[in-house]
Amino acid sequence: ASGTGAWQSVRKNIREDPATEGLDRDGLRRHLKEVVRAAGGCLACADLPLTPPRGPAIPIYKKQISDFFYRGRELGYTTFKRCLDLWRRREQLWQVMLQHERASGRMHDVVMWTRDDSIWLGDMPRPSQLMQAPGWDRTVMSQECHAWGGMNDRVAILGRRAAPALFTLYSAYMGGGFPDNRTSNSEEFVMAAANHSKTPLVLKTASFEVIPESNGMWVDTANGRSMCVVKKYWCGGDVTSYGLSFCH
Repeated sequence: ASGTGAWQSVRKNIREDPATEGLDRDGLRRHLKEVVRAAGGCLACADLPLTPPRGPAIPIYKKQISDFFYRGRELGYTTFKRCLDLWRRREQLWQVMLQHERASGRMHDVVMWTRDDSIWLGDMPRPSQLMQAPGWDRTVMSQECHAWGGMNDRVAILGRRAAPALFTLYSAYMGGGFPDNRTSNSEEFVMAAANHSKTPLVLKTASFEVIPESNGMWVDTANGRSMCVVKKYWCGGDVTSYGLSFCH
């Protein structure tokens, strides 16, 4: 999770998902495997350490990363480092997927990422439907709201040929980034990566009805444990129609 200001005031109240509360590591893996299997998928796992291994020093490309993003204030720099760590872990999972493709002798048609605090309030589009669109293998689809000057990067659904450019953001930044783009947040950096892709990408945005995802957390209330969402990141209209409330 991002740990940005909108979340900080409510994080102290966070509780576990009732469906997974009390599960140990193996129990959680079995639970997730069954959820994915029931949806018609196959779960590939990667064990990533909570504390990242000591790696190369983080370069600061002052012509690309705005002062606010890396040094303007403590929150900005903390967010910047967490973005890099998220990109690094996502790239590790991308390598696991590539290994799975090589082992199975088959390539995926659709690839996506989501956040660990994502809640889905409906079904995502069926891959078979997405693949009917011309140029789908080069397409990146994200929510149309909260792009903040770039691309909403909470959830992205990508065609297979589009995926390499956006699943390797960590290597892209550590390797020098994009000198002609000055970015002030992760959304702008993701857009810069899309624009510099060796494979020309088709960028599409979708409404909340098409990608019905938001960021949420379980909290204890007077009426029991319930899910709340942060108003700043909500795109779905009347929150009560989904049986939800905003976090306080």
